[in-house]
Amino acid sequence: MRVNPESLARASSRHPWRTVGVWGAVFLVMGVLSSLLLSGVLTNKISFTNSPESIKAQNIVDAKFKTGQGADTEYVIVHSGSSTVHDPSFQAYVQQLKDALKSNNGDLFAASPASYYDVQQRSPDAAKGMVSADQHYLLISLPLTDDAANDSSAVDHLRDTLANTTADGFTTQLAGQAALNADFTTIAEQDAHKGEGIGIMVAILVLIIVFGALAAAMLPIGMGIFAIVVALGITALVGQLVQFNLFVTNIISMIGLAVGIDYSLFIVSRYREERTKGFEKLEAIGAAGATANRAVFFSGMTVVLALLGMFIIPTTIFRALASGAIFVTLVSIVSSMTLLPAVLALLGDGTEWPWLKRWANLVALLLMIVAAVIAAIALNAVGAPTFLVVLAGLAGFVGAAYLVTKIVRGQRSAFVNRFARHEIPIAGRSGGMWDRVSRAVMRAPWVFLIVSVGFMLFLGSFYFQLNKGSSTDIAQLPDVPAKAAFLTLTQQFGANRTDPVLVVVDGPATDPAVETGVKNLQAAIAQDADFSPQTQVQVSRDGSATQVSLFLKGDNTQNDASLAAIGHLRDQVVPQAFAGVSGVTVYVGGNSAIFYDFLHVTDTYQWIVLAFVLGLSFLLLLVVFRSLVLPIKAILMNLLSVGAAYGAVTLVFQKGVGIGFFNAIGFNFHQSDAIEAWLPLFLFSILFGLSMDYHVFLLSRIREEYDKTHDNTEAVAYGLRTTAGIITGAAIIMVVVFTAFASGRLGPLQQMGFGLAVAVFLDATIVRTFLVPSGMRLLGDWNWYLPKWLEWLPKMNIEGHEPDLEVQVPDTPAELVEANE
Repeated sequence: MRVNPESLARASSRHPWRTVGVWGAVFLVMGVLSSLLLSGVLTNKISFTNSPESIKAQNIVDAKFKTGQGADTEYVIVHSGSSTVHDPSFQAYVQQLKDALKSNNGDLFAASPASYYDVQQRSPDAAKGMVSADQHYLLISLPLTDDAANDSSAVDHLRDTLANTTADGFTTQLAGQAALNADFTTIAEQDAHKGEGIGIMVAILVLIIVFGALAAAMLPIGMGIFAIVVALGITALVGQLVQFNLFVTNIISMIGLAVGIDYSLFIVSRYREERTKGFEKLEAIGAAGATANRAVFFSGMTVVLALLGMFIIPTTIFRALASGAIFVTLVSIVSSMTLLPAVLALLGDGTEWPWLKRWANLVALLLMIVAAVIAAIALNAVGAPTFLVVLAGLAGFVGAAYLVTKIVRGQRSAFVNRFARHEIPIAGRSGGMWDRVSRAVMRAPWVFLIVSVGFMLFLGSFYFQLNKGSSTDIAQLPDVPAKAAFLTLTQQFGANRTDPVLVVVDGPATDPAVETGVKNLQAAIAQDADFSPQTQVQVSRDGSATQVSLFLKGDNTQNDASLAAIGHLRDQVVPQAFAGVSGVTVYVGGNSAIFYDFLHVTDTYQWIVLAFVLGLSFLLLLVVFRSLVLPIKAILMNLLSVGAAYGAVTLVFQKGVGIGFFNAIGFNFHQSDAIEAWLPLFLFSILFGLSMDYHVFLLSRIREEYDKTHDNTEAVAYGLRTTAGIITGAAIIMVVVFTAFASGRLGPLQQMGFGLAVAVFLDATIVRTFLVPSGMRLLGDWNWYLPKWLEWLPKMNIEGHEPDLEVQVPDTPAELVEANE
């Protein structure tokens, strides 16, 4: 058997229970794996696969200090409103805390916890930074191991110890990057669940409108949820080898709902279309496999190819986020081509249940929704894993549906009856709204082209004012424990101690020249307005390296001012302080320096990624459509969509335009000095793939008709009207899903969801409705131009060919009467 989309669909539909059983086992295994392992593989750290200066500094710290310094140090803030740090009661309580922390959490620490009193004995100057100006706040440093720093459960254990070790008049808070990451993870998971819930509910409504039947509407929803759970399990499994950024779960949820629903929507709609033409169930599945499944495969691969460009960038955050999106896209492709045909074979015309034009069936719909919500709320209340909550919701739908079938009868023939009464429109029928719109646009192509391109360019022009950095403002985060502790730390101690800048001197610490250089550095920092005057100096155990911890002022160590301070430190302060010191190498590291290098790497590689994605997309479209013009035009239109999305994100989040409006309707947007540094490249890859997705479906239908008629105008009108309903429904679902995630509380996810929603909306409206028909009308037959020297390219029919419908003509009048009956 030749393995292709059609053969996979036919094989799956002939052995439906076997196919469903295999995929069901995969679903359960991956669901269990994600529940048990996923939280342990998520991190908020930025890592590199090359070695910029910050990584060289970190390597020395890891090798020679081994104390979890820098980003791996948490702080316990001890406060008393009545006692000062000089009172015996204060010192006694601090000692009690240290003992409790060591006895309950000793395996989490790379070194023993150290309080203000411990540091004062060794270095009075360093101890000054561990007590507040009013003497009522004191710090206990907790150097964590690398494993503990990346494990949110470690933060829970520390907080439990603090909560159980109390004394009258004293309060404690846990501040640090690990605490922030743990609370970030919790917020991201909560927002992901909220986004999934909103997206699924709206998707159900949209699909019911598109299909007019609940069963057909639920199929794409189920496929989207299936893809998400399996992709999360794959991520948890692969995460045993490499760590993933904590936003990967949100990416999988967003992309999974978007492409999982869309791909299934295209296939189910094509199956129903083939049934309306008279194909039997298995033949209709095969016909859908030969056409829609092929389009899904090629469209999905354009998304994957676009995401592969992110692997060029030598940073783990891009590779991790791209991996999550690729996992869920591949699962969506494979399950749509195998599991979905098997389910269609089992359901048959049951996909048309219930016919929602009957009041009884509308009541059935409401009952099923209520049952699903009750089941999901009940499991969620007891803290069940997400995939079990989703399964309970789907089980509620199925259970209520079974009960209602006892009341509502006669649905088996509803599909045939509706088709006979022309209640199901036949694809390709002219005269509808989209047919009239496309022809109106093609009657005045220059007008629509100029106005549309002008608007997209105007919006995209704001990209050139985009400032890349970090949008994470601690003060704008939800009221989580880590936020309150972080603000206390910066307000009472005057600097961000949880995220120090590390100046690492690789050379003998006892060298008088090195000691002089360190003193020069401390003196320069004491006069620098960007840093706290207190510094901490630590010498490695073997005396071969020195680490100087510097503390940036303010609560954001990744904003413009902090990044400028890192650049000034590297370019001027450090070289001047260690001028004339030979035999040593000095590096500037720490999280702020890592982010500084991250921005430099992103700027360096963005053009390489751009060329890679555009080049691969051009080659793919060139082969698929055998046209030199169509790939260029599709790429230009997609770039317009992406550029407009950049401009919209810049206008709203950086310039604050419309924030009041969005917040008035339920969002929680905040203006920021910068857009997330990783966002533009990530948005480009995702949006280019998704935009090309629609182009492949639309252009394939246009090409299919052009090959039959060689009439460019009619082919464009045919392609638009036959895909308009499905693409519009798919676009609405995507926009709602992305908007739901933009309604979350974390700035990076707000920007990403908003940018994705804007781009898909513009692509499905302005680009598809105005730019495609006007551009193709003006180019005429040039759309299909292929130079003779490229005739050797292989011919690939992306839409495939549906099988011929066998029509049996009755031989006798008796057979004719029997056929009509």
